[in-house]
Amino acid sequence: MDNSEETKIIKQIKANDSSNFEILFKKYEPIVKNMRGRYTIHHFDWDDWLQEGRIVFFNSIINFDTDLGMTLGVFFRANFRNRIYSLLRFEMAYKRKAGLTAQSIEELDEDFENRCERVSKITPHQNLTIKENYVQYEALLSKFEREVSVLLFQGNEPKQIASILKCDVAKIQNALIRCKQKLSEQLYSRD
Repeated sequence: MDNSEETKIIKQIKANDSSNFEILFKKYEPIVKNMRGRYTIHHFDWDDWLQEGRIVFFNSIINFDTDLGMTLGVFFRANFRNRIYSLLRFEMAYKRKAGLTAQSIEELDEDFENRCERVSKITPHQNLTIKENYVQYEALLSKFEREVSVLLFQGNEPKQIASILKCDVAKIQNALIRCKQKLSEQLYSRD
């Protein structure tokens, strides 16, 4: 593809005619492939990289100005690198946030002892209240959260649940966090 043909496609896309977008994107797809080789974003497969590439490429075309003194390829590479850096920063912030909510083993043991002490003092009236709360808790769950919750209460670990439900462990862990929050709100909000 020569420069005049590329310029024509850029003008078409800017005029809301994206019929030749894929033809032009194929020319610059190696930039996406190169970035994928240089950086790792967890849970990102090739289709995710292509999707991000297409979004950034489209925005690059819309904002491309030949007066900038650079080619579309250089402009797209800079924009795509910035997008990848943003995704990596977000991923690192998420990991740091997870670390902030972590508890020490001693805190977990103490928390467990407190909960066991609460359970051992349950009266028949409280037992009925818990059952009612559990029914209400179960109603708050999505179908997926309910499946995860049942499998957890059956003694399965998150990895086992992911295998049974044929999905990613991270998805199971996120569902478990939501389930625990809903259960905690249901059981202890009246304390």
